[in-house]
Amino acid sequence: MMDSLQFLAPWVSTVTPVLPAAVLVRWAQPIFWGLVLAFLVAQVFARRPAGVRRMAMVAAFVWACIPGAWSPTWWMGLAFQLPSWTTVLLCSASLLTLWRHPRPSESIRRGTAFLGWLAIVFGLLLLLDMFILLPFALYRWGFSALALVCVLATATAVWAVAGSALQKSEAALALLATALFVLTRLPTGNVFDALLDPWLWLVLVWSAVRQAVSAVKSRFSGDDPLALEKPTQ
Repeated sequence: MMDSLQFLAPWVSTVTPVLPAAVLVRWAQPIFWGLVLAFLVAQVFARRPAGVRRMAMVAAFVWACIPGAWSPTWWMGLAFQLPSWTTVLLCSASLLTLWRHPRPSESIRRGTAFLGWLAIVFGLLLLLDMFILLPFALYRWGFSALALVCVLATATAVWAVAGSALQKSEAALALLATALFVLTRLPTGNVFDALLDPWLWLVLVWSAVRQAVSAVKSRFSGDDPLALEKPTQ
């Protein structure tokens, strides 16, 4: 029994977490937030001509990379540190789509699949942990090697048994974000921060609520063919 506990100790230990290099964090801050800012600007200019939208995206990213307090990413980094790898990858993919397609309507419509709902539940648990409402320190466990193994195992299992393209793309996104985290340890050395951040969690909650409301409306306000059928004489 004691031998097994000694074997598991390095996997669950959070005493000496592996943190990202300071120079890597310094370069990642303007780039990460620059991609997020360019994505937000692209949404504002989504209905404008493609040339105007592209210039706005480039201008937003260049503005984000200006050193010092003149850059909005300076203040965003002070307030929110760094966004997750998942947010950065999603914004980058959306920027590429908006850059290549002149009409935003050509982009693929997305919803919330299994990993999205799992992220919503896990984000709620992290919120409870932040207010010390859980009997254990869930966030601190994200610095352990076992948490990384569990994340990889879950994403791989979902990718292997995915029944739709949305589920497979979510699993591939989680695997890519985890791989980038292993290579860089960004943003904080915690695997949970690499996969989920507060703003992404709020977007997922909003998307899930809209998806649920839309499903309820389509169910209860759908046209009944029997009610619309005209009586025959």
